[in-house]
Amino acid sequence: MKRNRQRRAKSKGANRVVTLRPPPYSTLTVGEKAEYGRSIDLLYDLRQGEDPYTTLLRKHGLSSRKARRYLGTNLLGGGTPGKRVRASKTDRLVRELMFPTPFG
Repeated sequence: MKRNRQRRAKSKGANRVVTLRPPPYSTLTVGEKAEYGRSIDLLYDLRQGEDPYTTLLRKHGLSSRKARRYLGTNLLGGGTPGKRVRASKTDRLVRELMFPTPFG
């Protein structure tokens, strides 16, 4: 199923593009949740300055389109050729936490 991530604004004479939010975490399938987790890891590494953006995409097994789908406006720049992609300083993305239990 193709999802249109951008829509044209439907107000008077508006020619700007409105970027949609990432999909809600609760609606993702198991495979999409795995991609979402890898994109969160990508965002973390991008903030730490580990490697360039394209190297990190390969390291985490994501395409640029998938990273933009899950991270949305948390990836800044890169819209035009020659502009660097960088991470926003903060985000409000859902992260899956694991707590230790008595059984491991």
